[in-house]
This record gives sequence, structure tokens and C-alpha cells, in this order.
Amino acid sequence: MAKAIPSDEAFYKKEIGFLLELLVKNKSVGYSGICWGYDFDWEARYTKINAYVPTSVATGIITNSLFESYLIFPNEKIKEIILDAVNFVLKDLNRSYEGDLFCFSYSPVDKQFVLNASLKAARLLSQAYFFNSDPELKKIAKTAVQYVTRVQKENGSWPYAMHDARSWADNYHTGYNLDCIDAYMNLCKDQEFKNEFEKGLQFYITNFFENEEIPKFYDNKIFPIDSTAAAQSLLSLSRFGKLDLAKKVGLWMCNNMQDKNGGFYFRIHKHYKDKTIFMRWNNAWMFAGLSYYLYQNHNKEYENK
Repeated sequence: MAKAIPSDEAFYKKEIGFLLELLVKNKSVGYSGICWGYDFDWEARYTKINAYVPTSVATGIITNSLFESYLIFPNEKIKEIILDAVNFVLKDLNRSYEGDLFCFSYSPVDKQFVLNASLKAARLLSQAYFFNSDPELKKIAKTAVQYVTRVQKENGSWPYAMHDARSWADNYHTGYNLDCIDAYMNLCKDQEFKNEFEKGLQFYITNFFENEEIPKFYDNKIFPIDSTAAAQSLLSLSRFGKLDLAKKVGLWMCNNMQDKNGGFYFRIHKHYKDKTIFMRWNNAWMFAGLSYYLYQNHNKEYENK
């Protein structure tokens, strides 16, 4: 938003500083590097993760947002945080091997093969490599990316996880995968996975948007129409230059899932609309998606001038 609305840059820069301090204050403690988990117990299908147990997902989302802000407002503290978080990935996360390749675990207390979680860890290593050019970080990140590209299906899709019943392909986890693979290729200057990325992106664009505007949850059915899926659509489509489609998705969400108070609803199901307004699942993600679209669109308009 600071770059999309230059007149408000000072305000957003101040907010970034405030949020950075809040994140550091709420880190998980007792681990090898700075990391984060949710502040509540939660049960997944194959594991239970207690409050403040850090995950590759929460840590990867936070460090990615910090890295994005570093590119706009360079800050040595952010650089130090990302380099420190590498120790969490390397020393606390488990690695499940298949041959010479491996998948990073979701958390220190499980050994799941959750693809987007492993890629978020690889992206963090790639961002650290951007700062220190440590070849070992690039090597480890590449091994994790290579595992995910190896299990990619012929049609370009990915299952949510390997070796269990979670074999579906969905919108936002596919977007996560694409974002992370792209980050690895750009930050580590390695285009080896370009074909797999392009195949995945084509699958994403072809299968997750009904009438070129409605963000589908799964590749084979529309419902539920979900705020996080829509927000990730905005992030990925904008990142990869698909601004026209991103605009249509954003407008559809504003016209169909935004309350008059500005908040976005949770989900639209086939026969009813769940108007619950969550801060994290709905609004944090939609704010991120809409603002990233505005940022990329502003850059495009600037380049055209």
C-alpha cells in the first residue's frame, strides 16, 4: 500500500515498524531460531499442535511478509530475523526422505508430507540465500523444491499432501506452491524447475476460476467459495502478471462477499452464505490480496508511462 498510494507512504512505514515489534514480541520460545505458531491449540487430521508450537506455515508466512517489506523499506532487523529463522528450519523441522529428496515437516512434532508447508521452508532458505549467498542454503532449498516438482501430477496439479488421504488439489495451496517455487527460482537464480512451474500455473489458471471471475475452492467444484482462496488468487495472479483476471476476481469478491462495514465474509456454500467475519482467515488475507494487486497494478501503470 505504501507504494500503491505514495502519499500515504509514511503512515504505512510506521505501521510496518509497529507490526514488526509485535511479531518479535509474540515469537515462540525454546527453539533454535526465531519462529511462530498460533496462540491456540488446534487439531489437524493427522496431528495435534499445541498453542505456540511453531510451524513452517506460520513462520514461512511471517518471514515472507517481512522479506516483502524489506524489498520496499530495507531494514537490517528484518534481515537478521530471516537469517535467524533459518536455524528453525534447519535444526527443528523434521525431514522425511524419499531417496535423496525430502519433505520438510509442518512442525517439529510431526513428519507429514504437506507440500506447501515444505515449500514455505524452502522459500525462507531462498530468502536467506538472497542475503548471504550461502551455497548450502540453496542446495537444501533446491532438494525440497525438487521433491515437490517430482510428485507433481501429469496435468500440472499437486495434491495437498503425500502418503495419506489428503490427495485433493485446491486453490490456495496450489497458489502457495507456485509462489514458493517462483521465489526459489528468482532468489537462487535457478530456472531448472521452469517447466514444472509453467505447467502448474497453467493448471491453476485453467481450473480454479469459474467464468473467469469466481475463485473456486477445488479444481473440480466451485463451492465453498472461500475468502482465503480468493485472496491467494489475487496474490498469485498479480505476482505472475495476470492482472486482468486478478481484477475480475477482486471485483467479484467486493460485489458478492464484502459487507457494508468493509469486512469480507467467510464462505459461500451452495445453498447459503456464511457471513462470519474472521480477522485472519477473511480480512487479513483479503487485505493482503487486494493491496498486492494495487501494488502490482501501480507498477504496471508506472512502467507504461
